[in-house]
Amino acid sequence: MCIVSWASVASVQIQVVDFAGEPVSDAIIAIDSKSQQSAVNNTLAVMDQVDMTFQPHVLLVQKGQAVAFPNNDNIRHHVYSFSKAKTFELKLFRGLHSEQIVMEQAGIVELGCNIHDNMLGFIYVDDTNTAVKTNAQGMAVLPSRSQMQVNIWHPALAIGIDKREERVLEQGKGLQVIKINLNPPAAPETKRSFKRRFNAPSSPSAGSGGGS
Repeated sequence: MCIVSWASVASVQIQVVDFAGEPVSDAIIAIDSKSQQSAVNNTLAVMDQVDMTFQPHVLLVQKGQAVAFPNNDNIRHHVYSFSKAKTFELKLFRGLHSEQIVMEQAGIVELGCNIHDNMLGFIYVDDTNTAVKTNAQGMAVLPSRSQMQVNIWHPALAIGIDKREERVLEQGKGLQVIKINLNPPAAPETKRSFKRRFNAPSSPSAGSGGGS
């Protein structure tokens, strides 16, 4: 493994692309670090519901951060997750005020709606305090570190939704291009298959925490 020195660089610009060279948005890049987050981010994160979609599709938060789920549609939604990082349920509701859910455990929280099967969203709960998300052009900027091994996650990674790809950035490059292998676009999953993937019961307890 090559360890790169970035002593003269304040930040590192990265672009994530797929194997066809197309920019990949909503990819999470984090420096592979053993140190844990030193302080909780007290900013309230927002996972909105607009036009029967979760917005943003991928929400990046810090471990211990609270997330609100306002509903800007004129219909009710029933948000839930069976993920190990966080299991919870927000029963039928409409409006801008929702229960706030604290993300106590790092990991991937996959969201669904119990009414609208096509609604899928993701919350990436980070405990490195270094994670960034790529924009529509696949671009992101990381602070420089003496060791620049990074982990990359995306909900469509071919190796699996709960996996991360590892990369070591090259020395002396102003722009680092990272290529990742993604699954082809698939038809929206049904509610039944979404639940079956987690071997979950039909009615999780509201606000309960997930296992490790």
